Amino acid sequence: MLPKFVTSIDIPPPAKASRGSYLKARRAVGEDLCVVGVGGLLTPNGKTRKTVRLAYSSVAPTPVRAFEAEKVSENNRSIDELLDEAMPIVMKTVSPISDVRGGKEYRANLVEVLTRRLVHQLWEAA
Repeated sequence: MLPKFVTSIDIPPPAKASRGSYLKARRAVGEDLCVVGVGGLLTPNGKTRKTVRLAYSSVAPTPVRAFEAEKVSENNRSIDELLDEAMPIVMKTVSPISDVRGGKEYRANLVEVLTRRLVHQLWEAA
């Protein structure tokens, strides 16, 4: 029996009005290995509603997506109110560790700082 290989992956493109970004914190300029990475996609749904998708790297054994925190963005409130509600959920989703790149507390702080920065950038660009 021959081994099975993945030959293709189909990823649907995001909606035309969507905006995405990725922010990472690293120890040294030019170093590709990040301490924390945050990726986001914002899709406008009507005039005032926006849907946000969030994914994190280097804060768990594998990359994670904050599905429960994303549901908060479906409410029609200010961005700061949404982030205040979403951040505790995000912190329960990620499980940063301490290693040579950074301590657990440092990574947890970076998760919050980078998430807020990324969401604000996407919100303003939409």
